[in-house]
This record gives sequence, structure tokens and C-alpha cells, in this order.
Amino acid sequence: MNEDLRWINQALQGDDNAFGILVEQYQKPVFSLCYRMLGNAKDAEDAAQESFIRAYRHLKKYDQTRSFATWLLSIASHYCIDRMRKRHLETISVESIPAEVITDHKSPNPEKVLHASETEVLIQYLLDDLKPTDRAAVVLRYWYEIFRSGNRRNP
Repeated sequence: MNEDLRWINQALQGDDNAFGILVEQYQKPVFSLCYRMLGNAKDAEDAAQESFIRAYRHLKKYDQTRSFATWLLSIASHYCIDRMRKRHLETISVESIPAEVITDHKSPNPEKVLHASETEVLIQYLLDDLKPTDRAAVVLRYWYEIFRSGNRRNP
């Protein structure tokens, strides 16, 4: 049994701390997905929180033969799509994204930082032109590949 299943089963038995561990483990991936889809940090924080609440409420419905990360990210993406539809989201300008979100400050190599920054700006620019469902598909695919590869940085 993998770690996620252990925490899930403990949460299903009423251990709220076990679900808290899952939240800590997945808060960055969920926030990152929500940020990519909604375009701003405040809405992304709200969406991430709501995603975890929904996951907790529906934990009994989770199919333990499937990936928990995929299940959780699908909850988050569906919630973001619903929010975007409700507010008729207008695309945001790449220039409005805070530099600290785009730039990887931990990298000692300036060329790496510049390349990562340019890549992030280009990705967000391209995402802004997509319909909400198309954006969800691209973000989930992109994020899922990073997550599966073990590179759990904020994409």
C-alpha cells in the first residue's frame, strides 16, 4: 500500500490529521493547477481550498485503484472550469503575473532563470487564448507529466 492510500484510509476512519498530511503533500500541485487555469493567486488559493474541501467530502467515492493525484487534480480542474464559466473569465496579460511566480529564484544559473522565465511567460500566454476546457486539458497533461516524473516543483 502506498503512502497516499495509508493516509486516505486513515482519513476515512476519521483521522483528520491524515487528510491534513495529504493536503500538505498536494497543496503546491493543486494551487499551481488552479493558478494556471484562473490566472491570479487569490482566486487560485480559493479554488485550491475548495478543491480540498470537495475531495474531503467525497473521499468515500475515491477509487483506490486509481491515482489519488489524478483524482484530486481533476476535482480542482473541474472546479476551476466552473468558476471560469460563472464569471466569464477574461484573459489576463502576462505582464500582470508577478515576477516571483514566474522566476525560479533558487536557481544559481542566470541563464536557467531567464529560460525558465521566458518559458513560463510563453506557456501562460498560450494558455490565455484557450477555452476553459482546452486549458484544463493542457494544464493537466503538462502538470501530470511533471508530477509523474518526480519533479514536483511549481510548473
